Amino acid sequence: MTESGTWAYRVHVTRKQIVETAYTALAIKVADSRPQFREVVFGSRIDTELAPAELPEAARELLSEAVAQETYTETAPISDAFDTVLEALGLGAVDTAANGKLLWYDEEFYRYGLYINPPSS
Repeated sequence: MTESGTWAYRVHVTRKQIVETAYTALAIKVADSRPQFREVVFGSRIDTELAPAELPEAARELLSEAVAQETYTETAPISDAFDTVLEALGLGAVDTAANGKLLWYDEEFYRYGLYINPPSS
């Protein structure tokens, strides 16, 4: 308190710099029409585009079975149909695993992969 009976205040000012997270959204036009947009998406994301007519009947049936069951397994030696499907999907040279691939087949979108389990010793 001061002699006059009022309270004396002392002010202390400090300046500090803070860093805040900035969030930025960005949109870039990539096409002028739906067909152009499809081309952009397919060109950048889809790993394989297949039509049923591109596969021999046995390979087409095998792929349909894999789609229906969500999995397909064969042991060595693999069938010609399975080998054809693997080649068509770009998996013919895979040694152990490939995952997260995207397929456009028969006007439908699928995610696919291949896992090779060597025999245990």
